[in-house]
Amino acid sequence: MKQIGINDISKYLEWDFENLEYIVKKQIKEKNIYTEILENNIVDDKLLLKNTFDITLEQYPHINTVGDNVIKQSIKQSECIKDMVFKSIENRNGFKINFVENECENINHINLAKRYVKEFNNLIYKYKVSDIYCNRVLIYSDNNYSFIGHIDVLVKTNQGYIQVEIKTSRINYVEKYNAQLYLNKKLIEVNKDIKIKESFILNIREQQVFLASTELSKKEQFTLLQSARHYW
Repeated sequence: MKQIGINDISKYLEWDFENLEYIVKKQIKEKNIYTEILENNIVDDKLLLKNTFDITLEQYPHINTVGDNVIKQSIKQSECIKDMVFKSIENRNGFKINFVENECENINHINLAKRYVKEFNNLIYKYKVSDIYCNRVLIYSDNNYSFIGHIDVLVKTNQGYIQVEIKTSRINYVEKYNAQLYLNKKLIEVNKDIKIKESFILNIREQQVFLASTELSKKEQFTLLQSARHYW
């Protein structure tokens, strides 16, 4: 798997969608500034660093007003659909993405995943996409803040990079999604040779399938990042 950059720690962590936390899946062997920060923040296989899911949830607690069972079912559906989309992207060996199923037998999930793959193919043709990265975990750290987060899809075009956050819910939390994309941009642009040209929320349940993100105000950015402040 080709890395996005030096802060790509996908091989060491994976998202446990049932417990809504990252878990350590293998011993850290690489040595760089980001793997050292990661290693120093793992105690008894528990990750101490904040993640973008928790950070955005702190700022947008109304998300939790939906019933627990509804949330769990929504997350389970999202993870299943995304898994098929990611598998399809990872198996791309030409210009077009061909759909790849997983073990899911839910016809609705399969059909939705096919729609997402179709939309990504439209994106490829429209922007003349060369490289696609998906399903990556990155780490951000500077003098004040440290956090990790998940990147759904990052594509490289002749004009720059585009990030896409996949959403499958019928309920649209645009403010939270914009905050997520802001944090993702911070994670991605740790790599100085990558500049995000555009950020989109992709939800095929919406009338506007690709929704361009709205930039956060300076106050919103500051408030969001306070949750990721470190004190070492």
